[in-house]
Amino acid sequence: LNPDPALALPAVAPLFARLSAARRNTAVPAIIGFYDQILSDNTWLLPAFFTRLPAAGPDEAYGLSVILGFHLRASATPPAACPPEVWQRLETFRSHTWPDPDAPLTEASQLDCLWGRFYASGLYAPVSRLLELLDNHADLGAGARYNSSRAGAAESAEESAAAEPAATPPAVLREQILRAALWSLGDNAKLHPLLRAYLEITIRNGKLADTPRTLLTRLITPAAPEQNASSPVSTPVAPENP
Repeated sequence: LNPDPALALPAVAPLFARLSAARRNTAVPAIIGFYDQILSDNTWLLPAFFTRLPAAGPDEAYGLSVILGFHLRASATPPAACPPEVWQRLETFRSHTWPDPDAPLTEASQLDCLWGRFYASGLYAPVSRLLELLDNHADLGAGARYNSSRAGAAESAEESAAAEPAATPPAVLREQILRAALWSLGDNAKLHPLLRAYLEITIRNGKLADTPRTLLTRLITPAAPEQNASSPVSTPVAPENP
């Protein structure tokens, strides 16, 4: 709502100093999405990030390495402003298996990246990606149906315990990520007036089927029941401190 990109670099040190080791893995996807958007929109900031890394303390150096590693994940050669020693130092972070917010959405970490992009830009595009998951609305209830069928198929407690765990059906996985997206849309709509406006416009003017429109309407209705935020997907662990 009141962006000041010049604050992006000095914010890294206090941000990562406040993140405990236990919290870092869950916070990193939103942070890298946020900073990737800032650095993409403000390329003049990148040289300052490269310059700061060698002089940074452990927490700040880790934060800068995570941010730059994700931002340069698709780069085969260093940017002109990147010193060779910094490029080499970032190798582990650049080659890390990061969540891909531009791929089909299947993991909670991708949603967090998209929210980072939104909060860094206010753009509708990250919200639109999340809304794409509404196309899977027919999968709602798949988890309950699957659990019911498994319970009915078990002939005895011994047979059920001895059986190898079955792979989770695709419909159940789609329901889980859809519910995670719905919860995050509703929760963030309470915090950010622009997001709420986007959802209201989508409800009024978007080409939505009846069920997706009803789901979105419930998200921004004060008396709406709380959505289930649980998701079995864990956020990938970022590389160790450099």
